[in-house]
Amino acid sequence: MSLVIGAAGAVGKRLIGALTYRGDNVVAAMRSTPLPDHLQTQVAAQVMNFDVTDITSLRKIFKRHPEITTVWNMNVVRPRATDEETTVGGMKNLLQVMAEYRVKRMILLDSIASFGAEAPKTGCTARWLTEQNTNSTSAFGNQKKECRALMKKFAEENDGDTRFAVVPCLLHSEGVWGDGLTSYPLDALKAAVEGHPYVCPVDADKHLPMIYVDDLARGLLDLTDTPSNMLFEPEHGYAIPGFSASARDIFGEIQKHIPEFEYIIDPKNRTPA
Repeated sequence: MSLVIGAAGAVGKRLIGALTYRGDNVVAAMRSTPLPDHLQTQVAAQVMNFDVTDITSLRKIFKRHPEITTVWNMNVVRPRATDEETTVGGMKNLLQVMAEYRVKRMILLDSIASFGAEAPKTGCTARWLTEQNTNSTSAFGNQKKECRALMKKFAEENDGDTRFAVVPCLLHSEGVWGDGLTSYPLDALKAAVEGHPYVCPVDADKHLPMIYVDDLARGLLDLTDTPSNMLFEPEHGYAIPGFSASARDIFGEIQKHIPEFEYIIDPKNRTPA
């Protein structure tokens, strides 16, 4: 049985669908937004009003579901330093309760934003994150670094099986998405369908790494299904590949289907990620 933290997010929902499709039992934990109806009928249980900082509630979940063997931490790291209690403190709580209930496996969703500006621009794998000793220039990167360090310590002290996936920016078809740099293809598609011109906040020829959410779900299942003795990277961390495309590339594809689609490039309109 799997416990999926952040189950109502774009990644969490696709992951739950993939897990239940192959017959896995899932406990879905989320803050306030319930799962879609079709997923509610597939999971073993939904835990609403979930708060990872409430260790008592965490213990209740593991007590009610002693079959849990794997924890999927799909919570997105919050970029503000003030949210460290939720991100890092929540990870401490999760790992502590896992140790108490002898649950050994966790898979953490990490992000290429953890690499930061100082990382190599080409051929950079998750190994770089485990081997570099400097702090990131962002609260985001430092919080993820602390989470990975906590997992490493847990694995060493509890004979645990911890793994993390570093993923590109996410593309999906949810009705609501975040305000990261690669939300622009989704905004552009919506504008094209509605017949509006689109003001693009990134440079026309800037290539950004992306991955479609269904491909990510398959990659996550591959990571968790691989035997430990076949994972050779430090701390069992792997960067899941996607593709890189520029705004000009994407808008050209949209215009093949909606020729009247118009856009303006205006990087000064950018919303901070």
